[in-house]
Amino acid sequence: MAKTRTRPSIDLSKFEISIPDLRWRCDPGRFKFDCTDELEPPSSFVGQDRAAAALEVGLGVTRPGFNIFVTGMTGTGRAPVIKAHLKESVEKRKREHIPGTTADWCYVFNFEHPDQPRALRFPGGQGAVFAGRVAEIQETLMRDLRNAFQSDAYQAETKRIAEEANNRKQAALREAEQFALERGFVIQMSPVGVTVIPFRDGKPLEQADFLALGHEERGDLERRRKEVMARVDETMSSAQAIDQERQEHARQLTQSVAEHTIRFPFEAIMRHYGDFAEVMEFFQALKEYTLERVPVFLSVTESQDGENPAIAQAPRTVQDPLLPFRVNIFVSHPDEDGAPIIEETNPTYQNLFGTIERRPFMGTYITDHTLLRAGAVVRASGGYLVVQAKDVLRQPHVWEALKRVLKGGQVRPEDPSEVIMPGLIPQGLRPEPIPIDLKAIMIGDAELYHLLSAFDEDFWEIFKVRADFDHRMENEEKNVQAYAALACGMVERHKLKHADRTGVAEIVEYGARIAGDRTKLSTRFGFIRDVLIEANYWADVDGDELIREPHVRKALEQRVFRTGRIADQIRELMVRGVLMVDLKGARVGQVNGLAVYDLGDISFG
Repeated sequence: MAKTRTRPSIDLSKFEISIPDLRWRCDPGRFKFDCTDELEPPSSFVGQDRAAAALEVGLGVTRPGFNIFVTGMTGTGRAPVIKAHLKESVEKRKREHIPGTTADWCYVFNFEHPDQPRALRFPGGQGAVFAGRVAEIQETLMRDLRNAFQSDAYQAETKRIAEEANNRKQAALREAEQFALERGFVIQMSPVGVTVIPFRDGKPLEQADFLALGHEERGDLERRRKEVMARVDETMSSAQAIDQERQEHARQLTQSVAEHTIRFPFEAIMRHYGDFAEVMEFFQALKEYTLERVPVFLSVTESQDGENPAIAQAPRTVQDPLLPFRVNIFVSHPDEDGAPIIEETNPTYQNLFGTIERRPFMGTYITDHTLLRAGAVVRASGGYLVVQAKDVLRQPHVWEALKRVLKGGQVRPEDPSEVIMPGLIPQGLRPEPIPIDLKAIMIGDAELYHLLSAFDEDFWEIFKVRADFDHRMENEEKNVQAYAALACGMVERHKLKHADRTGVAEIVEYGARIAGDRTKLSTRFGFIRDVLIEANYWADVDGDELIREPHVRKALEQRVFRTGRIADQIRELMVRGVLMVDLKGARVGQVNGLAVYDLGDISFG
């Protein structure tokens, strides 16, 4: 008969939990303070050493692609930690005198291709200075040119040229008339042309007298008429040549006066920007533009510069002669040594990459370089751009455009309608792209990070650093004391009442409870902040100057009461027997299981 094997019995006593261990308690006596106003807010971030190390590497490495993707549960303090690290990074660069890469960018008129505005780069804070200098030179040119062409010397020289030409034409005409008289003809000028009339005995030859002439006389008269007409044609050609010569002399005079007038203003401003090759090219083209359009330039009166409000408020026409003098300060960074920190909370295509505005005109819409608007990407160049991943992915075309910009290192404003419906919208401006140098920080959850890394082949090349924020930390003495310092920082930041040691102990217990492990504390400090705010309210109701244990407990109980409708209904169904749960006795093959409901703001078993 075979022996029956007996299995060794399992010692279940080691799995038993004593009643005191069912709930972890925080003894208020472990704190050495009476009130949190005796503490200082923590200088570093509690419980996020791993994420802080990742941020340090991501912000320190300046190679392309080392952008940062931040993951973690909401309430873990991701945004405050990131902002603090970014500010510290900026301050560190200032302390170490590391030169920044921020710059001012201005869009100006492109004289060769007006539909492709040029982008000019200036050191931080110099873009507005450049725009002011261009506005000043415009005012100077308008004043000086007006004075020069209204001067007595210019008017006298213009009059001399006109009189000289007129005298030459009159002399030529008199010679032609004398030539005609010698041959028996009179020249008569009329609006329809020049007429040569034969004369005899001091009076015009009548038609009847002309018909009475003999054949030979008639032939001789016709021969002489042709000679006179040839001389008239020669005289008229000479007069036209004199007019053209007069116009050329007037043009040369105007050119000479204009060149002399604008020479010194342009030389002065070009000496200032001698080290900026592209700016020098712009001023050279602007100078040539002014010389070519002096009459048009002079026709712009001072009222169009703002003295007449009705004219100043009217929209500019397409042929605005002063458009090349208008500078669009596209982006400005007054602090050249700093690094901008741009947090874009609404990352639409326009808000991130800029846009091209239009203004209505004569039943249509027009645009020019002054209507280009910068987005967050170019404003963050030389610094940091912070966006929420879910917000970026929700916007059409934004994710692909952001990857293209981060990989290509340049951006330019575009009309979103041209991007969304290419070919259907008439082509507008094509501004010159602006190079960018920024660190992108994208905030999302772990699931979104895994999806992007699995299905987007460009993701790894763009976001090489992951900063993962943990929602729990060890329940040890230094972290318990850090909770008290955090409470101090929260009450000061949100202008709440300070808490005594009993209130802090209750807060720490709540941190352990939401962590779901007596050996852990939660790092979702947003929940802790909300409980403190509610406890502050109950302290106000009680007229107490401090937040104490009863106030924190009241806040927690009220949160459960407000959100406990479904839990109470399930409990009622169990009491009424609708849901059958045996709590006593034993059944073969049956195991009672604990179902945990997580409703977001509350969970219960």
